[in-house]
Amino acid sequence: MLIRPTEPHRARHALTAVAIAGLAALGGCGSLGEAGLGGAPVPQATGNEDPIAAATATIAANPNDAEAYNRRGALHLRYGYLREALHDLDRAIDLSPDLYQAYRNRGDAYKEQGKLDRAIADYDRALAINPDYADAYHSRGTAHAERADYDRARLDYDRAIALDPANQKIYNNVAIMLSRQGRTDEALAYARKAIALDPSYALAYNTAGVAHARDGNFREAAGQFTKAIEISPQWSLAHINRAKAYESMGLYSRALEDFRKAQELKPDNKAAAEGIARVSGKSDTQTEAIIGSSG
Repeated sequence: MLIRPTEPHRARHALTAVAIAGLAALGGCGSLGEAGLGGAPVPQATGNEDPIAAATATIAANPNDAEAYNRRGALHLRYGYLREALHDLDRAIDLSPDLYQAYRNRGDAYKEQGKLDRAIADYDRALAINPDYADAYHSRGTAHAERADYDRARLDYDRAIALDPANQKIYNNVAIMLSRQGRTDEALAYARKAIALDPSYALAYNTAGVAHARDGNFREAAGQFTKAIEISPQWSLAHINRAKAYESMGLYSRALEDFRKAQELKPDNKAAAEGIARVSGKSDTQTEAIIGSSG
């Protein structure tokens, strides 16, 4: 989950390439988080019903229900329970070897573990069964992008978009990939497409913010992170990113507020603790309002 720079204005802001996924380096301010290819968890409101419990009840009633195992495996994956997800998805595939959705979900679990070869092999299996499965092209594209194999990634993303043109997540991941390649204008265009499809999609605003920050435009970056926070106020990553944008502009009091909020939301957040230590006691060197425009 990334990156690159060379133009003089980027060098001025000390944007540098890094070799780990999801990061865009920013001078002495640490790293901005992209939320990761494929979509990182954004805190969501949940209802009273426990969907994992519901799937478990279905399995208890019918232990050979491959669809139920696939459904519960996908839920485990969504909540980060990778071992449980793989157990259920293996069972789903054992019960129904042609259940292409289970291969895609298992591939996503492998991808979360960093096992990209195994992930791509599962996406290949899913597409061998269903060559028009947009989600598998999308997921395989993210796996290729994680390996910096951008040509293959783009082919898969383009195929996914052709099959599912209203899926904002695909456009967002194309934006992340282009941003990693230093193609800021193109990245922002794809982020805007994602937002046009779903104006409440917080990840796309975060992606646009990271792209602006990579380009040294911290004012606009802060505005985009603010939009992400307005949509998902409990998302600690967006607070961290906005704090680093403020810090880069010399707005240390605002940065401190966001770092503290991120730590409140996620007490073990190392980036928040490091940010608080960096900016505490510093006086603002700017006082202008930070309101991003269009992104």
